[in-house]
Amino acid sequence: MFEHILIGLYAGLAYGTTGYLKSLKKDGSFEKFDPYKFLQSIIVGGVSGVISAYMGWTLEAAQEFVLNTGMVALIENVKKFLWRKFFKKLIEFFQ
Repeated sequence: MFEHILIGLYAGLAYGTTGYLKSLKKDGSFEKFDPYKFLQSIIVGGVSGVISAYMGWTLEAAQEFVLNTGMVALIENVKKFLWRKFFKKLIEFFQ
C-alpha cells in the first residue's frame, strides 16, 4: 500500500508541476506560484494512491503512475465542481 501512496504522491507532484507550467502567459511570465494549490494536487495524488491500493490494482509502476495522474486530474475537477456548486454557497449562506 505504501508504494501505491508514494506513486500517487509523485503523480500529484507531476500534475501540480505541469499545472503551474501551463500557466505560462503570452508575455513569457508565469502566474504567481500558489503553494496551497500545489499541495492540494499532491494530497489528491496520495488519495488516488490509497484508492488504487484499496482496489487491489497490480499494474507495473509506470502504468500505475499514468493511472494515478489521470485520477488526480479527475478528482481535482470533481472537487472544484463540488466546491463551486455546493460548498461555497453553503458557507456563504451561513455567514
